Amino acid sequence: MLESEIEKKVNAYAKKLGFLTYKFQSASCRGVPDQIYIRNGAVIFIEFKSANGKLTPLQNREIKRIRQKGVEVHVINNVDLGVSILDNIVNNKGNKYQSYYEAGANASENEQMTTGMSLGQKCAWRAGFLESKGISWDEYNMVNNYSH
Repeated sequence: MLESEIEKKVNAYAKKLGFLTYKFQSASCRGVPDQIYIRNGAVIFIEFKSANGKLTPLQNREIKRIRQKGVEVHVINNVDLGVSILDNIVNNKGNKYQSYYEAGANASENEQMTTGMSLGQKCAWRAGFLESKGISWDEYNMVNNYSH
């Protein structure tokens, strides 16, 4: 599916949920995410990509800068992922970007917990953490592949 088609469908869904949606275009700062979504005090940015789309180095830099300010930025390449992110906000499941960070940080900081485990066991440990936060493997991997 084309990036523009994904964006259009996610925007339509966001509006049904009561989000304000803004196309984010900045003449003075290229590389910013495509959309801003606002609802009940929650503000998130979403960068849309086609199924095989990749972030440019400039987009990576801008996304990291926004995240460093504590704001969620998601990179999505399908409608279901966008719907899931918006639903989590509506259902007040918290800041998912922080959960992604925790999943990565916990995996490295708790190395002693996983010492002696096989790769499969380590993956199962991380999968359990992600599941407890309501995050799918695909969503976690997409964020980490684009942001690191």
